[in-house]
Amino acid sequence: MDISTNERFQNIENQVVDLICGVCELEVNDQSVSLDSSIKDLGIDSIRFMNLLISIEDVIGREIEDIIEGIEFSELKTVGDIVELVKKFKV
Repeated sequence: MDISTNERFQNIENQVVDLICGVCELEVNDQSVSLDSSIKDLGIDSIRFMNLLISIEDVIGREIEDIIEGIEFSELKTVGDIVELVKKFKV
């Protein structure tokens, strides 16, 4: 990976963490939010999860309904899983 790709992925990670912190009402600099953090442990229930998905639309530049068939929701267990989802579908 070149530096620009690394920076782009880091930016995606930061955007996803910011969104999760917003949905969970956590401080953005909260050290408890890492790529390994369980979304369940962060308090993301079904309503917050839907809010997160809607927020992710802005990051990926696509409507969730356009990509929903490519998402395996049962596999989204950690912040890192959500970051990978965004990387997969970002235009």
